[in-house]
Amino acid sequence: MRSLLPDLLQLVKTEQIKIPDDVLITHDNVPLDSGCEAFLNFANRESGYLKVLLNPSDA
Repeated sequence: MRSLLPDLLQLVKTEQIKIPDDVLITHDNVPLDSGCEAFLNFANRESGYLKVLLNPSDA
């Protein structure tokens, strides 16, 4: 699969394929004070963590 990554990234970059945000962003509006925990879960490849969006206004 890794060998396909450059081609896939090029298709996304040139907008030949569009991946909806709701597919990529698995955890949105995470408050900043929960950011460390969210990052650790992502770094440890916890199930379901693909992309975390932090919300600075919830701090």
